[in-house]
Amino acid sequence: MLIHPNKEQCAKRNSLFILLVLLLPFVSRCISPYTPELGTYKPLLVVEGLITDENRPYAIRLSYSMQKNDSTIPGISDATVYITDDQGNTAHFSNSGRGIYRTDSLEITGSAGHAYQLHIELSDGRIYNSNACTLFPVPDIDSVYFAKDQQLSNDQTQLKDGVSVFLDSRPGSGGQYFLRWDYEDTWKFKVPDPVKYVYINSNQILKIPTEEVKEYCWKSGSPSELLIRAMSGNASGRIVKQPIKFIVPDESDRLSVRYSIIVNQYSLSEEEYNYWNDLKKLNDVGSDIFGSQPFEVLGNIKNVSDPSEKVLGYFQVSAVSKKRIYIDYGDIYSYNLPGFHYDCTSFLMRPGPGDLNMNTGFPYTWDQYYSYISKNYPYNFVRPVYFNLQDSIIYLVFTMPACSDCELSGSFTKPSFWTDK
Repeated sequence: MLIHPNKEQCAKRNSLFILLVLLLPFVSRCISPYTPELGTYKPLLVVEGLITDENRPYAIRLSYSMQKNDSTIPGISDATVYITDDQGNTAHFSNSGRGIYRTDSLEITGSAGHAYQLHIELSDGRIYNSNACTLFPVPDIDSVYFAKDQQLSNDQTQLKDGVSVFLDSRPGSGGQYFLRWDYEDTWKFKVPDPVKYVYINSNQILKIPTEEVKEYCWKSGSPSELLIRAMSGNASGRIVKQPIKFIVPDESDRLSVRYSIIVNQYSLSEEEYNYWNDLKKLNDVGSDIFGSQPFEVLGNIKNVSDPSEKVLGYFQVSAVSKKRIYIDYGDIYSYNLPGFHYDCTSFLMRPGPGDLNMNTGFPYTWDQYYSYISKNYPYNFVRPVYFNLQDSIIYLVFTMPACSDCELSGSFTKPSFWTDK
């Protein structure tokens, strides 16, 4: 897959986030290995899973940690996985390959006030159980919205202008409660010079049907930081202007056409909140999570026969509240923010002695010229340019592939939830 040669870069995730994505819901997340610096390395069991109060399929992923970051994560595909609740119900997960175990949407749905426990039996006889985790109710999200904002760059040296997404939420009930947020963001983008014609020969240059022109595509992203908060369960505990995501428009094509973000608000137990908070502290002190650590962060999964064995991951049980918003380029136009620029080069080319440095003394034909460029240069033919619109060709336009085919950096298939303005 060719990567778009522009300013849209994959965000550099610190060592904490590499571990966090291992522990967050993994259907649409990156998975990275845990690589502790040990003299004699012993792979550790990694468990990923989240059960909510949504009526949907759930999945548990089992793998082993790897010593090298560039190693392929070995999924565990010979285990027995199931969940029990405090009412005596059992939900079995089926092996779907690559260490992923799934259940159908009707087999288990979390319910507030009830406790759930994960059970894993490996083929070598080892048995692992999570703690019994109570599913706590979560307050509804009131609104998700955006505004012009400023934030320091990652190296804390520059104040950047951009757009922040915020959340307001109703207060929880009772005493203290704990929340976590994540999101899935998706955006529609446009390449600057899409391929609109197919060159057959100089007398037959066919226009591609509009619906097949790969001009608009979609990309998706994932959280780059851990968002948690402890709240008081009274009226003053209402959450206002909780930061969710900050976007710098000239560093990403997220806001170039139409952007969507769905924010998930999860309930946490105090135990899980402390787990995430310890990881957050670990990151704040600048420790390398793969090297020496100032303290140890333990999850909620243990080997029944050997509780001293270290197991990576946290079996999460949470209620969830969701809300989606869209942001169009026109919505932020008045902010006067610098826009995203595609680093593209297009060429208007025509056959002749000066072209290609051939010095043949006579011009190439259009067909010979097109064939030469196509075979020897990494550019796509985009369109012809005619004299007097349709009289005769005066140029053939070529451009960089990533600037003419949006599918090289995104998906040409519209997401099922997507709506256009």
